[in-house]
Amino acid sequence: MSKISKDEFVKNQILEGAKEVFRKYGYKNAKMEQIAKESGKGRSTLYYYYESKEAVFKAFVTDFNQPLFNSLKTKLTPTNTLEKNCLTYIQAHFENTANGIETYGAILNDLKQDIGFVAAILLQIRQQDLDVIKSFLVWAIEKEEIKPIEESNLNFLATVILNTKESVKKEYFIYETIQGDPIKRLKWITKLLINSLK
Repeated sequence: MSKISKDEFVKNQILEGAKEVFRKYGYKNAKMEQIAKESGKGRSTLYYYYESKEAVFKAFVTDFNQPLFNSLKTKLTPTNTLEKNCLTYIQAHFENTANGIETYGAILNDLKQDIGFVAAILLQIRQQDLDVIKSFLVWAIEKEEIKPIEESNLNFLATVILNTKESVKKEYFIYETIQGDPIKRLKWITKLLINSLK
């Protein structure tokens, strides 16, 4: 086994152990000692690959969301309408979050107490999201489905779409201020947005 593949193998073992610890204890109550024990590694090995609990959690968040981004690569296409791509993107995110909460309810409890701890960690995923949104906006422009948009405005629009989706997710999952089906609300907002861009 090469050093690279060995390193990846060990990191994956640690990550699998961390998943179980985060499932049981959430982020705030999880300890590096618990992650080491659950993954069958010594503390020195754990700290060699991950310098802190935050580093482990970053890897966990990236790993958890990677299947979502992989599926979006096949679901979002230039042949879809902008509305279909936008709604597919939003729905996939909501389903991914709902599935995560079902498994990692303890992390949701952490978020309800203090959402700030995860903000910096989510920045790395944010750029992936912005790239996805910009791609289906560009497709819509190329098909003349919506009017041309300057690059700076395109970046701003992608940010607005992302922030709207994230805000509704927070209101629904964390603050519990939105009752009923949030996707219906987002469909309505999406239609308003698209109509304004035509």
